Amino acid sequence: MTKDVNQTDCMPCRLISGFGVFGMGIYVHFQARYYKNVFSKRITQSLGIGVCGIGIARLLDLPPFRKERKS
Repeated sequence: MTKDVNQTDCMPCRLISGFGVFGMGIYVHFQARYYKNVFSKRITQSLGIGVCGIGIARLLDLPPFRKERKS
């Protein structure tokens, strides 16, 4: 069975995956407070913020996750 190119993700799928990735980013960001090394702490916080951005992009259906629609 082939998947139609014009098919988009359903809203519950986007909500679950978007909030899940966003939550993981928040978790990583706040776990950085346990690092003693300032450099490691900043890298981990930046990684957490980046993952949060991916979750927001998924929720808002921004270009990396948007399906191209043919007319």
